[in-house]
Amino acid sequence: MTEEAQLGVVDALLSLSIFGASQEGAYREHFASISRILGSDVPTKLSTWTSRWATSRRPGLVILTGNAGTGKTAVAQSYCATLGRELPEDDGLLSISKGHWLIKDLSGIPTLTSRTKALKDALRYASKSQVLVCANEGVLRRSLENAPKAFATLPAVLDEALRRGAAENKFCTIVNVNRQRATSDGLWSGLLDFVTRGDLWPGCADCPVGSTGCPMMKNAESLRRDDVRAALRFALRYASGITIPTLRDVLSLLAWAIVGDTADHSGLNCQKVKEKTRDLGESAFDAKHAYYSLLFGTGLSFETIERSPLLGVIKSSGIGDVSDLEVDEWLRDSSLIPETPVETRVHSNRVLTTVGVMSFETLGDNLSTSEDLDKVDAALDALTDKTDSAMAMWRRKAFFERTQRLGGISAAVQRLSLWRYGNELLDLAARCGRGQSNTGDLQHIVKGLNVLVTGFPNVGEGLIVPDSAGLFSRDPGAFTPPKPSIVHAQIPTSRFTLRSPDRGLVADILDVDHVEIELVLDDSETLFLTIVPEMYECIREAEALAGPVGRGDATMTELRDFYSRLSMGEQTTQSIRIADSSRSAASLVTVTLPQI
Repeated sequence: MTEEAQLGVVDALLSLSIFGASQEGAYREHFASISRILGSDVPTKLSTWTSRWATSRRPGLVILTGNAGTGKTAVAQSYCATLGRELPEDDGLLSISKGHWLIKDLSGIPTLTSRTKALKDALRYASKSQVLVCANEGVLRRSLENAPKAFATLPAVLDEALRRGAAENKFCTIVNVNRQRATSDGLWSGLLDFVTRGDLWPGCADCPVGSTGCPMMKNAESLRRDDVRAALRFALRYASGITIPTLRDVLSLLAWAIVGDTADHSGLNCQKVKEKTRDLGESAFDAKHAYYSLLFGTGLSFETIERSPLLGVIKSSGIGDVSDLEVDEWLRDSSLIPETPVETRVHSNRVLTTVGVMSFETLGDNLSTSEDLDKVDAALDALTDKTDSAMAMWRRKAFFERTQRLGGISAAVQRLSLWRYGNELLDLAARCGRGQSNTGDLQHIVKGLNVLVTGFPNVGEGLIVPDSAGLFSRDPGAFTPPKPSIVHAQIPTSRFTLRSPDRGLVADILDVDHVEIELVLDDSETLFLTIVPEMYECIREAEALAGPVGRGDATMTELRDFYSRLSMGEQTTQSIRIADSSRSAASLVTVTLPQI
């Protein structure tokens, strides 16, 4: 590969990143130059589904709604390409070919009146033609509300699509593209290969930096490792249960992990790497420029990180901040790791100190055995640096590259992150997606909920539903033990099931990755509790500790809502019972009223 071509690859990744100054590649209208370098789009289930629809000539209206960056325009481009047409520049309702119409972006139509008219026309054409509409939810909803009689049935379909991921009636299908997951089995490897595959990163033959010195090439090489990909997939999967990681966000973060720069937000390029290496040698790049640091926003300002919900959630994982005695001991004595020694000249294994560059192994040796006080002080300063702690970087490196030594990804998550039950949730969600959850899974959930809501650490009595007034006057999940509360109802565990929210039509249309579960009463389509990662952590911690735990306001609001709906649908118990966690052994106390 020539130097010019290599520069093209780097520029392509820089333009994909939303953290740098140039963000053209993050938008479909400017993607052509990127695809000439990185290759054609990674196919998604949604683009394949719309392409099949285009060739079927089956009439109808398909509306894609979701946040910016979820890939709606990319699907529209794929739809046009299937018909042998280019994606139009105009956002309005246009005829692509005979019997095929497109609204590329409803929000690009200037006024509410004109948007409503375009939707009315689309609805009329859909009786005999195909119409594909891309629209953000807010714009779409306001347009539908502007003519309630004309769109009598669409708001209900939209609501169901937002709740379930996809919904349809006789003439219309609405897809909530926010439910698409970049970490799904069919998409994840393709996205990583899109920016890291070997033919993009063979290196420049005449580059003076050398094969082990180019941080961009080594970062891309690391992201081709199976263990690194598995650990990164876990982090992004779990994060997707807390925020909405669009394809744009995920690609941007992957690009930044390869070509990010801690000096400024413009990123690295070949010229910068050459100049800094020429001037500073091995001091030019160190572990701060490694993929495992850039993934956590090292070097980015607080304001920049705050604008990326995905990056913010990954930072909140605690990976790098959680201590583990064995992993920390490896830094002191690398001989404890029974593996082939790593290349000490690679930037991801170098730490910049006040006395020069040290490998992690050298830094640990200086702490343990050196009699040179300057080196010892420099190593300690690097370990405790509040901005770029060498200890935090070492733990992150261990999380991504030493998972097998730690006992697998599940053990690594429990030992090195705050998401202690993260992998258990993902495993349970995947089994629910296959319809394979068991009684033990259900008992964990019911017991944890009983502790959170009433302080009663038992599952034999079923799910305990407290009196609504008592529930809303208390603070479920607070660190203070709950006061005794009147039991409204006890629902046998056998009436509950666990299922995945992503099922049916949405699983047929979108790349989904099961990261949430639903606790459902009597297989109801309306009476269920959606358990997302933060709530699952609260439930499992409460179960494990048999006592109050910390909680988030949103989580507890969801619990109050679920229990209030349960109490409205369940008859009260025949006898008055009180859940009393203040006794030495928490119990349900039956109250006998005096006979008069």
